[in-house]
Amino acid sequence: MSITFFSGLNFISFMTTFFIRDKLYDKKFTFKANSINETNVEEVPILFVDGVIVR
Repeated sequence: MSITFFSGLNFISFMTTFFIRDKLYDKKFTFKANSINETNVEEVPILFVDGVIVR
């Protein structure tokens, strides 16, 4: 898996690339600027670690 980080004035994007079996996938996540902060952190279900949930 690889993760690439892009930043702009009004957004933050993360792109991840990964394999499932023998097929390559890409997924891009885009967030509003300043939306990833301590006030938006909550426990991630199943993993039981703190993180920001994408809804």
